[in-house]
Amino acid sequence: MLFFNTSIRARQFLNGLVFSLGLVVLSLPASADVKISLPEPNWAMSFKPLASGGSNPKLKTEEFPIIDAIRPLLDKKQYSRANTQLKEHWPSEPSAALLYVRAQVLTQLKQYSQAEKDYLKSIKLHGDYMLASQSLAGLALSQNQAGKARQYLAQTIALGGASADLFGQLGYLNLREHSAFSSVAAYQRAYALAPENKHWQKGLLMALSQSRSHLQANSLIDELLRDDPNNRELWLHKANAAIAAEQKNRALTAMEMAYRLGEKQKQNLQLLAQLNVQSGNISRAVHIAKQSPSLLKDYGYLGPMLEWLASHGHWNDLATLIQASKAQSKQYRSVDLSHWSLQRAKLAANKGQSKRQASLLQQALKHNPANGDAILDLAQLRIEQGQLSRADILLSRAASMDNSREAAWMKRAQVAYLQKRYKAAQGFLQNILKLDPSRRDLIANMDILQRLIRQQNTR
Repeated sequence: MLFFNTSIRARQFLNGLVFSLGLVVLSLPASADVKISLPEPNWAMSFKPLASGGSNPKLKTEEFPIIDAIRPLLDKKQYSRANTQLKEHWPSEPSAALLYVRAQVLTQLKQYSQAEKDYLKSIKLHGDYMLASQSLAGLALSQNQAGKARQYLAQTIALGGASADLFGQLGYLNLREHSAFSSVAAYQRAYALAPENKHWQKGLLMALSQSRSHLQANSLIDELLRDDPNNRELWLHKANAAIAAEQKNRALTAMEMAYRLGEKQKQNLQLLAQLNVQSGNISRAVHIAKQSPSLLKDYGYLGPMLEWLASHGHWNDLATLIQASKAQSKQYRSVDLSHWSLQRAKLAANKGQSKRQASLLQQALKHNPANGDAILDLAQLRIEQGQLSRADILLSRAASMDNSREAAWMKRAQVAYLQKRYKAAQGFLQNILKLDPSRRDLIANMDILQRLIRQQNTR
């Protein structure tokens, strides 16, 4: 009578890991959803006004000396002194052009409320004013006012604005506030006008990835990689597109390139190790974990991997990873130390070191008395040593725990059989059948036990 127990941790590792941080949901074939962390584009862009466009207002003749006085200060970025000069010489009826200049200065001084008022006054005085509308969009965006920013960007484009910055800003807002699909067209326009701009490259990649346009994303990535083959972020995007297309080998190749180029994000290293496991490169997965302190510290990742290695008989790799994790083990919680000791005990058992196995199992129970797997393994060791009564005491303890109850009853049935307590053995199997009526495989054993009980009773 045998039982097979695969714990929750081992099944998690076997089926694939779920990572909490990351931006794009990927799906690996025959695995749980995982996530890869793609770097956010750096949106700290400068909002430069359009060089020309639309009908721009003109300064009044008496305002030229004011501009001449502040121009050297603006060239030196002395915006506070420029604002003081404007205050000292401000006319009673400024032109729309002068209002626009002061709004620009106030924006640099982060006096956003007054800057917005000046932009709006200049539009009211002049009518359609493309530069002011675009500046208002940039002002709103810098204050995280997405609704206002979109309104002013749409107004600017309606007035004939067609710069890469305009479409890039619109793409960013749509990606952040609406849908990835709505941002693709805007980013494509921005990229077409300024293909060398890193902001638009990254923005378009993010939009294509999040809208699941993975073929287009991959084509763009290949184009960019031809000019910049050592760009780690591009290789991460390539891995993302490959996983979305269920091309695990291509994903693995791309992730390996990102790793060689210095990728250190923990969730991406986890994914790289997982891809190697799924491709049969177990030692490579172990090497990655061994070289990554962030993975060794994270027992939520390491524990399932250790258990998976043990359950699949990769003893050399298990030994390597246990040795590598010793320095980090002092930081593990008691429940994790218990699990870690259990895996060490399995390694000792494989080497035939029964005394060390028993010692490590006892350590596991010291750290976590409710470790059902450790109790079951220690009971099995006692059975193999012929210490059936000691084994039965341990199994009685394991049977009180939900996670190990069924396995404990099965082993108690084995112990009772070896002790020729056939009625007790049958009772344990009946308990299992009540707990899980689908276990019809037990009925044949129960029939055998019933015959043995009758034989005992006729003696």
